[in-house]
Amino acid sequence: MSTCAEWRSFADDDGPSPNRVGAAAAADESVASTFVAGGGRSASRLVQAQMRSVDKKKSAAQDELLRLVGELCTHMDLTGPIPQAARHTVSTFLAARENSVLNKKKFSKPVLAAACVYAACSKVGLHRTVKEMQAGCHCDQKKFNSAVKHVQELVKHVQELSVPAAASHTVALILLPRFCANLCLPFSLENAATAALSSAPYAFTSRHVPASLAAAAIARASGRAAGEVATVTGAAASTITKVVREWERH
Repeated sequence: MSTCAEWRSFADDDGPSPNRVGAAAAADESVASTFVAGGGRSASRLVQAQMRSVDKKKSAAQDELLRLVGELCTHMDLTGPIPQAARHTVSTFLAARENSVLNKKKFSKPVLAAACVYAACSKVGLHRTVKEMQAGCHCDQKKFNSAVKHVQELVKHVQELSVPAAASHTVALILLPRFCANLCLPFSLENAATAALSSAPYAFTSRHVPASLAAAAIARASGRAAGEVATVTGAAASTITKVVREWERH
């Protein structure tokens, strides 16, 4: 006995042999489709609710990243233009990642926050070393470097940071006390390095980045080897040596 659906035409119901016509078929695709009752207004409301949900998630992610950036700046005692530049970098990065066709790599939020702060420090001329940033986000160097590259790759085509960069000479004087403290130098040597840097001619200081200037001032005042100074300043030992020699010629 067949168990399949079977339909007959009721047009010939009164006859001796009603016609059997097989399984029913939908005359219109809309019969089997799903639609929102109430017309276009209800559908529009549904779309708006979905968009609000997506926007809320994006806002929560940005707020969390901004909170981590603020905590990192406080922990590392980063002041001046850095916090503002870091927040701007976060906003620019998130907007660029949303609209980018590049591969959107996944990193933990603390690592992304550290990468944004590192990029902001470099942009305003108040450089921080990779080791300092690693200590702040508690991640290995490979992950941190990959995150920095990802952030810089996404924001490079976006509008430049609106925070004006300070003069190399001024920034170097800000960096110098921290470098001296990391090298455990006495205040007398720090004062000597500060005095030397303050009296350096503008024609010389304007040609070099702040970290190299501060490192050269420390090397000249303390007599420490360029390689030792390089470990805490982020400047290459060869660059420090080159800057010191050029400084001596002025």
